[in-house]
Amino acid sequence: MKLEIEIADKTLSIDWEENDSIVKATIDGNSYELTLMSPTSNVYTLLFNNNVYELSVETNPLNNTVKVADKVFTTKVVDRRQRGRKTDSATSGTQAISAPMPGRVVQVLKNVGDEVKSGEGVVVVEAMKMQNELGSPKNGHVTTIKVKAGQTVVAGEVLAIIE
Repeated sequence: MKLEIEIADKTLSIDWEENDSIVKATIDGNSYELTLMSPTSNVYTLLFNNNVYELSVETNPLNNTVKVADKVFTTKVVDRRQRGRKTDSATSGTQAISAPMPGRVVQVLKNVGDEVKSGEGVVVVEAMKMQNELGSPKNGHVTTIKVKAGQTVVAGEVLAIIE
């Protein structure tokens, strides 16, 4: 699976494979193998080079907050399909909310007809043991919800439509 993550004004290109709790990741060309476990929701234990790291993740519509020991990082998953779009096109007309990666719908936060503000959460998708709240790309109304809680989705699948 490939994605880009923004951390402290730096964009990292990540490609990873997960097999049970073993993760093989390539981050900006550097390869790593680690063990990832999630003892509770939004808490992760990472084993790497004989070191143990505990991460806690707090999600919101615009970014994620990751805490490792006493350090806090703000992160954002970059949708490579959205990167080249201009601001005008991202806020006018009908806009779709798509799954950034394969996963499972955990919760649908809005109903058809609901009014939403830009960035407000519409659907929560779990991928790689992390929950991502996907927000509205613009102010508007939810015209279509195409998924239900518990449903599996593929990368790029349209989850909801905002007008």
